[in-house]
Amino acid sequence: MIVTKLEMMTLDREAFISLIIADRDILTLLEIIETLDLPQVCLCAGTIRTHVWDTLSGKTSNYAGDVDIAFFDPSATQNETAVIEEFLKKNHPQFDWEVKNQAHMHLSNDASEPYGGVVDALGKFPETCTAVGIYKTQDEFKLLAPHGIEDILNFVVRPTPYFLKSPQRMKKYYQRQEKKQWHKYWERIQYR
Repeated sequence: MIVTKLEMMTLDREAFISLIIADRDILTLLEIIETLDLPQVCLCAGTIRTHVWDTLSGKTSNYAGDVDIAFFDPSATQNETAVIEEFLKKNHPQFDWEVKNQAHMHLSNDASEPYGGVVDALGKFPETCTAVGIYKTQDEFKLLAPHGIEDILNFVVRPTPYFLKSPQRMKKYYQRQEKKQWHKYWERIQYR
């Protein structure tokens, strides 16, 4: 399904959620994640970005090699987080799971203060188009998008305000863009 620019501009949050959950595997992932019963847990980052960009470009979605899960639990240790990731890899090996407890991620992300929750952590991801998460609770789907959905819908890659505030983080941002080379796969990418 290739979506025109006009159609992308008219997608609201509910339509965006529908775009994401129209995929059977995404629904499966969200159901698996829901059973973990982790606080503030969501499917996020590259998994969502890749799925949306593939879908909007009419490509077969290729997110299964990178399933990003974020949650927020200050009482859970890094070892406990590793156990959760191993559990998922063992019981659902068709996906390449990456589980991150955002309560500890500030330590590896050069943040001066701990994150206040998953939404705060998503807001401090490198790109606005990556700062997106979704989760399922009972029969409802909730979208977390601290910087909105316009950039992901319009294939815009730009640093989050958090990254813009630090030359050190911006250096990492540019290294990341050089490594990712998204424009080679999605020709509509616009770097700003």
